[in-house]
Amino acid sequence: MYWSWHPEVRSLFARIDRRVWLSYRSPVAVLRALRDWTSLLEDPDFMVQYQRLLADFDTYMANGREHWFARRHGEDLDGPVAYFCAEFGLQESLPIYSGGLGVLAGDHCKAASDMALPFVAVGLFYRRGYFRQNIDADGHQEHGYFNLDPARLPLRRVVDPLGEPLTVGVELPGRTVHAAVWLVQVGRVPLLLLDTDVPENSESDRPISHILYVRGRDMRLHQELILGIGGVRALRKLGIQPSTWHLNEGHSAFMLMEQARELVAEGAALEDALAQVRSGAVFTIHTPVPAGNERFSAELVRDLTAPVLGPSGMDVQPILDRGLGVDGDASQFDMTAFALRTTSRANGVSQLHGHVANDTWSPILDHSISGITNGVHPPTWVGHPMRAVLEGLGGDLDHQENEDEEGRFWERAHLVKDRRLGGAPLREA
Repeated sequence: MYWSWHPEVRSLFARIDRRVWLSYRSPVAVLRALRDWTSLLEDPDFMVQYQRLLADFDTYMANGREHWFARRHGEDLDGPVAYFCAEFGLQESLPIYSGGLGVLAGDHCKAASDMALPFVAVGLFYRRGYFRQNIDADGHQEHGYFNLDPARLPLRRVVDPLGEPLTVGVELPGRTVHAAVWLVQVGRVPLLLLDTDVPENSESDRPISHILYVRGRDMRLHQELILGIGGVRALRKLGIQPSTWHLNEGHSAFMLMEQARELVAEGAALEDALAQVRSGAVFTIHTPVPAGNERFSAELVRDLTAPVLGPSGMDVQPILDRGLGVDGDASQFDMTAFALRTTSRANGVSQLHGHVANDTWSPILDHSISGITNGVHPPTWVGHPMRAVLEGLGGDLDHQENEDEEGRFWERAHLVKDRRLGGAPLREA
């Protein structure tokens, strides 16, 4: 997905077949449609551009250890950050996101790549994506879904050390649900996507990961169990040992339970296991709106987690207790409450949101929720004309230079005439 935030790489694919590029904005679609490379291979301008951009990409991928972050902070982590989220908005040709949560997650992955952070992301592959909205002649909303073909998307199956396609299993009542693991390479960052639409599963289980924010509480809980438990197991099978576990919203909170289960199975007392899990986990809370904070029937959680927890002898009741919401309703398991109680740090997505979240969740908090204002990934969102202005000032949109340059950049930025800044977006149009 490196191409998604490098304009000249996108222009190269558009040059191959402009009609297909404008229709799909997807390099995979362009390459699948190409039948004859002869004219491109015989075009010296194209080949010069191709070789230069390929060399830029190879340098980008190889130079992570030379990045200022690695030089300054490389010794601070003894493993990667594992970043779990229900959706990732990387680019419109991979429609597995619905809005701001996914766009933030996608921008986190891209920025982590640019800064050469040790970072691995985990989510779900939604073969039918999120609904596409249409408005009919009477003004009513209609919605339909994609049917995504992995062969036409920028992803590939992950294989195990023996070269076999990697799958993970999650025990559920009466059966084990299997999930394939797909890889989306976001620059230097691997994004692993779990997919239950595999032959090993029953017809009723294959759709678990089909639709983002699927309707029905039972199916939604199945989906979040696959994300949390299956995501941890995928990392384990790949030999990845994270130093920090980051939950971007509460949908993936069962990954905390799975880590505790692993420790209990090794002989740890449950409270000790939960304390150890908590010490290495952080949580980003998003909306203060109650509907945006996932809740499930506590009995449904008890029933569906019994096959996972039972063999280790782990009692589900302490998990349910940690999911008791601020209203004290023991019949409900609150994913946000569980995540807040089982992580060592939590943040809102703006300063104001941090204050609101503290007020909302103060009855159950033993640590404050800080405010970290959402940012964006500049190379993705800054247009070509404005990018030229910023880079002319010495701006480093790809975070490749020393952070000390930032102050000097802003000094120069204050000298830019308003007319130049105002004219840049107009030239893009």
